[in-house]
Amino acid sequence: PLSMAIVTRLISTYGDESVAGFGVAIRLESLAMLVIHAMSSVMTIFAGQNWGKGNRKRILSSLKITGAFSMALGAFLFLLSLLFAEQIASVFSQDPRVVDVTAHYMRIVSFSYGFLGTMMMSLAMLNGINKPIMAMVTTMSRMFIFYVPLAFLLSRWFDLNGVFWAAFIANIVAGTLGAIFLTNKLKKKDNESQIPSTETLK
Repeated sequence: PLSMAIVTRLISTYGDESVAGFGVAIRLESLAMLVIHAMSSVMTIFAGQNWGKGNRKRILSSLKITGAFSMALGAFLFLLSLLFAEQIASVFSQDPRVVDVTAHYMRIVSFSYGFLGTMMMSLAMLNGINKPIMAMVTTMSRMFIFYVPLAFLLSRWFDLNGVFWAAFIANIVAGTLGAIFLTNKLKKKDNESQIPSTETLK
């Protein structure tokens, strides 16, 4: 909420219509990612169960499958935005400026939705295997290391679209980080389990 408040404050310098367009785009984004939200809630339980049973490879396999699904959904949403962004935005507002802002956000940021979905899946699994600190670091990095600073920086060069490109970059970096954190943790655990204990050696 704090990071979104900062970004909204930045967007408000471009006018009320920009804030309204951004608000519409964020709500459409939540709706578009609804399936991912549902899947991630299941993956927390799935990962925890398999972690407890020592089935690390199954968690890795599920990351690959859900990651592929996220990428496919992201590609579909990007294509949908590319072709029908104005038509979708016009359902919520008839103001040309609001429609234009919403459409620009959809066309730029939707290309990163696959990575955003991968991040959500990774964070859910990290929570499931009792690694909430890694999940928090990923989330905080996305918002306060990449999204907010880049929004201020890129807006100087690309105006309002710079804020949207910041969200695009933050989603890609966070999705990649989340997958790397989870994969490394699972592989590290596998390697540790392969080392014989002193009792076994005796």
